[in-house]
Amino acid sequence: MEDNLTRMRFTLCLMLSWAALAAPVSFLTDPVTRYVHVSYLVPASAPAEVRVQCEVQGPQWKPASVWPHVSESALELMQANDWLGGINQGIIVERRAAGLMRTLVWNPFLQGISKANVRMRITLLDGAKPLAVQDATIPVDNSDVVVINDWSKVVQQKSVSADPAAKAPV
Repeated sequence: MEDNLTRMRFTLCLMLSWAALAAPVSFLTDPVTRYVHVSYLVPASAPAEVRVQCEVQGPQWKPASVWPHVSESALELMQANDWLGGINQGIIVERRAAGLMRTLVWNPFLQGISKANVRMRITLLDGAKPLAVQDATIPVDNSDVVVINDWSKVVQQKSVSADPAAKAPV
């Protein structure tokens, strides 16, 4: 009897772990900015600090340009390395988020995506150890948007920086 109970507990734990590893990702595209707000579940067993690695699939997986969905005050207080880690490497840090749905913001324009169904993968890491992997296919249609890549032809040359400061609007 006790052996069956242990087996049932193990099976339940395994099922709950699998559910956390395959938790659904939800997303919403802002109609004005066209940024994509992506929500994901941080496992209840996650430590106090979790690295979130966000990638999009092209011919190969590459970092997505993301930042955490937090207040303007929190963005101002964010360290430059944290901001640049999200924009350049697709890595943000979640603190004290165990068991919570969290949201990041993805800018598809920085990947040069105009119209496509983009597969996004979010990996939650405790150091190098994966805690959960979640993915979604996100339809992106920015075919009606004009993107100005060369601002030197739009504004005065002295106002354009080839190397913008950390946390500058993107």
